[in-house]
Amino acid sequence: MPACKHLRIFFEIDPHLISAAAGSSKKAESTPEPDLESAIAKLSREESDAHLLQIVRGEPGAVLSLKKHLTQLSGGKPSSQTQSARTKDELFKQAEKIEKEAERKAREEAERKRIQRLEKLAQEEDSTWVYVENLLTEKRAKTYDEATKLLAELHDMAKYKQREDQFANRFKSICERYGKSVALMERFRRAGLIQK
Repeated sequence: MPACKHLRIFFEIDPHLISAAAGSSKKAESTPEPDLESAIAKLSREESDAHLLQIVRGEPGAVLSLKKHLTQLSGGKPSSQTQSARTKDELFKQAEKIEKEAERKAREEAERKRIQRLEKLAQEEDSTWVYVENLLTEKRAKTYDEATKLLAELHDMAKYKQREDQFANRFKSICERYGKSVALMERFRRAGLIQK
């Protein structure tokens, strides 16, 4: 796991906010580099010596100070001015847009997978009904759970394919045969297959 992900998790930072801030940084990085060679030529001997002395002494910010001065001499803007001056409100708004877009894509992908699953189930509908019947004859909790799950999927597929009447007839037949099983009927209720 990358270090930034650890930090994001530790500090509970919204990943969409990080994306918004990163987008701001990418825009700032795209500014052209100043012509440093011609800027160095514009330095006076005193300025050159002063900057070199600061760098040799290891003074904090000496290199940054020189770069800033050279950038100004070359007609560019210091990096602090070229960077996008986005406020926290703008970052939060951008993060919200990114989050909504991610949610929209996730919903679309989930719906695409659901339709794919329903289309596959429609091709195997008859064999699935036979399998459900076989599961119900075993009269065990585990097989009741599996049969209920499959019936819920068959119901979803019937709605999708607009074949709810066919589902209702087959499901009614199952309820008539196994209606005495309170445990099974309760599973059907929890799955929304029958009314409470």
